Amino acid sequence: QNLLNDYMVENAKSDEEKLYILGSYLELLRTTIFRQTSFAEFEWEIHKKVEASEPLTGDDMCNIYYDIVKRYYGHDDGHCVVDDYIQYEWSYIPHFLGYTYYVFQYATSLIYSTALVEKMNEQGQSSVDAYYNILRGGGSKYSPELIKDAGIDPMSPEPVALTMQKMNRVMDQMEEILEKMGK
Repeated sequence: QNLLNDYMVENAKSDEEKLYILGSYLELLRTTIFRQTSFAEFEWEIHKKVEASEPLTGDDMCNIYYDIVKRYYGHDDGHCVVDDYIQYEWSYIPHFLGYTYYVFQYATSLIYSTALVEKMNEQGQSSVDAYYNILRGGGSKYSPELIKDAGIDPMSPEPVALTMQKMNRVMDQMEEILEKMGK
């Protein structure tokens, strides 16, 4: 996704097309990294209560979900208004109903792949070769080991920092285009 997006931005035929691609990519990062992480946190909180044999009602789940969403969007700090009906959103997300705890993997996968592409852009061929080694590794090792072998420590803040740098660059590109368009 990262490599394809970079290619599409570089080959966009107009500023409008470039802006659309950048905006779509930014939304992908937001929904995959932040939204899926909030989902994982919700699952974690629910599982902790169940494992502690605490009673858990639909209202409890609504309150837990609503508190998490408000925190993620900065509701209490005045950054964004989160309407109260969002508390029910958890109830129609299929990941929470009968699936195993896995949504965090969406976020971690995108963070690691973004960090790898950032390294490729910074370091060139050696990072490209490291990426190919991940692909060649297949199932021979656990994913965190393969990622570490490629020069990204998955337990460090570096992958997230590189991903946030990428997000900031995308926003800067969008602002430049909008300014050029007089908007």
